[in-house]
Amino acid sequence: FGILKGLPESTKTSLPTIKTPPKPRFTAEGFEVLLPSPDDPAMAWRRNMRMVAWARSHASTGFEFNTPERVERQVLALKAEGFNTINNGVFFWNLAHTDRWDEGIEMTRMITHFAHKHGMKVIHHCDTTIVNHMGRGMEYLMAHPDWMQRDIRYGLPAFSIVCLSNPELRKELIGRFVRFARETGVDGFMLDEIIFASKDYCGCPHCRAKFTRDTGEVLPTDPNSPVFDNYEDPLWVKWIKWRQRCVGDWRLAFRREFKKVNPNLCYMVYTTHYGLTNRWAPREKGANLIQAARACDFVGTEIMSRNVYESCRAVYSYRKIKTAIGDSLGCSIWGLVYHVDNPVTAYVGWAMNQMNRQTTWMGAIAGADMKHYLKWPLRVKTEAARSVADVALLFSSTTRDFGKRFPGTVNGLGMSQVMTAGHIQHDVLLEADLRPERLSRYKMVLLPSIACLSDAQIAALRAYVDKGGVLLVSGNTSLQDENGVFRETFGLAGLLGLDIDPKKGSIKGDHAFQWRQDKANIPIPKYAFRVTPRADAGVEILADIVQQGKVVGPALTVRRLGEGTCYYLASPLGLVNFEGEKTPGKKWAFQPNQPVAGLLRRIVRESVPAGLDVQAVSVPERVFLSVHRQPGKDGEEILVHLLNLTGSGHLANGTVISNDTPKDAFPVIAKDLVFDLRLGMISAARIVSPDYADARPVTLGPRAGGVVRVTIKGSDLKTYSIVYLATQ
Repeated sequence: FGILKGLPESTKTSLPTIKTPPKPRFTAEGFEVLLPSPDDPAMAWRRNMRMVAWARSHASTGFEFNTPERVERQVLALKAEGFNTINNGVFFWNLAHTDRWDEGIEMTRMITHFAHKHGMKVIHHCDTTIVNHMGRGMEYLMAHPDWMQRDIRYGLPAFSIVCLSNPELRKELIGRFVRFARETGVDGFMLDEIIFASKDYCGCPHCRAKFTRDTGEVLPTDPNSPVFDNYEDPLWVKWIKWRQRCVGDWRLAFRREFKKVNPNLCYMVYTTHYGLTNRWAPREKGANLIQAARACDFVGTEIMSRNVYESCRAVYSYRKIKTAIGDSLGCSIWGLVYHVDNPVTAYVGWAMNQMNRQTTWMGAIAGADMKHYLKWPLRVKTEAARSVADVALLFSSTTRDFGKRFPGTVNGLGMSQVMTAGHIQHDVLLEADLRPERLSRYKMVLLPSIACLSDAQIAALRAYVDKGGVLLVSGNTSLQDENGVFRETFGLAGLLGLDIDPKKGSIKGDHAFQWRQDKANIPIPKYAFRVTPRADAGVEILADIVQQGKVVGPALTVRRLGEGTCYYLASPLGLVNFEGEKTPGKKWAFQPNQPVAGLLRRIVRESVPAGLDVQAVSVPERVFLSVHRQPGKDGEEILVHLLNLTGSGHLANGTVISNDTPKDAFPVIAKDLVFDLRLGMISAARIVSPDYADARPVTLGPRAGGVVRVTIKGSDLKTYSIVYLATQ
């Protein structure tokens, strides 16, 4: 420990003056949000974060860099690789190293000093509530057995995780991390594993009392109560929801105390894509990223696929949900790319984050030139860029957690993947975005099997339609309320002019979607919902469900209500084309159903009023395209991102996925790339790329109705390029 004393006391980082805190704000559900302003200049560095890990593993003590000279040398080496932020995991298992906390502070203070000296930021990364039995972890547990989480039925302790509601523990932990912040001068924290042990935790007296205070309900004490693990019981649903809120409130308490030390302290939180879209973590662990983001201004993802190149279709759709969290709450978004030292994977992961206005955390690759894109000066302004999408798609965490019988989340992800492949610009919305000022930005909103909607959310959607909006409603949307209780029919029945009996089964098995207009017939290898139009509701049937040559129900309906329109789609077209995130070592098991994908894109394109503002004319499916607006030197500019993934998507089913990518990962694109834009008058255009130094010309051609046709040479897209368009 004495070797750490080489850093003079005078090098302690000075903290900023504490400003008057802003007034608290609340979500539509009444949950407090405690976040800095997205425009706060003191927090702008998050938008340009290029992060790399300092510690080599969670078991690291950091003693490989235990003198000022070694620390400064490592800081300079990381900066030379193009990174500007250090993720410091020294003494990661904090409850196992309470006896060495002073060493952790001194080590981190030294790292922070030299990082700041050379213009870099430091995030301290550690676990928070798990008692790892290495070091002094077991001793800590035995000294504080009353701090352990307790089983809700029998009161048995979880010998691995402490309770979020215990006031003594909370005081001890907050005090420890506040001291750490004050004495090290770190720029932020990444505090992991603020969770419950399982769905049966925590039943300690503190949690039971807090549950009653927050909800007005009392949990049973009989271990054989039928309430437990019964998602048909409203009390159990309230329990599961409360635990998610409890985690958010816990993080909020930490942030409130951090602000007293440093109002500019960054607070990171993350999940995996699986943890975001699967119900296991929210139900079992209380891990709801949207709740946690009420207090965390820097939200991200461990992108678990070690081959984002081959899994690009899936990863890209998940990244769009993360963007939704940033847009909804006003926080910055990052993605951790595990590239396994594959330069192709690293570049593609970084580019997909850029295309979704996100920053990237990843490690350096020995011998690879990563600086040419990490420090590329023409990358998107993540802090200022905004989507130009006409279409929005709702992601419902309530449906994820409490939707019954049908997989709504994957239907939405599949729809997003199909629209991305067709270059249909679309955003993802959260449930908190179901409000007039947010919905009014879009010509069309998709509700892909959103089973659970509250009466208030239904009213917001009705108001959107009344003002001229277009809804495309799919499957069992609104058949349940916000607690998962089935309604007698659709909650949206009054808008759709349709009824469904939740007691009757769906139309089973393969069927065909048949247009009435042109009799085009598309086979659908899934079920469909059986609906009945209401008499005199003015419902028009655009297509039928056909089985064995017989019409068995409506496949697509439309109801026009003044200036607004409601479409209903009976088949889960997104589910047919959902590709999950792939991990090396597993077998590839997906091939797109192109006829069904084409059907969904046709429905969207023909239903958007006045047409889409971005239309691909000649762009391959595997050239990903996203479009943003951002401030420029002389006004607003439009950025069209292009990513060449034409070498991917060719794995046969049964192929074992590896970390490898093809030798020719980015094939030459022989034909010109052409797309139409209706985004205002364009005065100048150029295409730029990290792959070449010069800006290259772009051909602009006028079209009718204010549309500009943009043509670029295929050879000007090697891997990743941006077309910059200046507007008048």
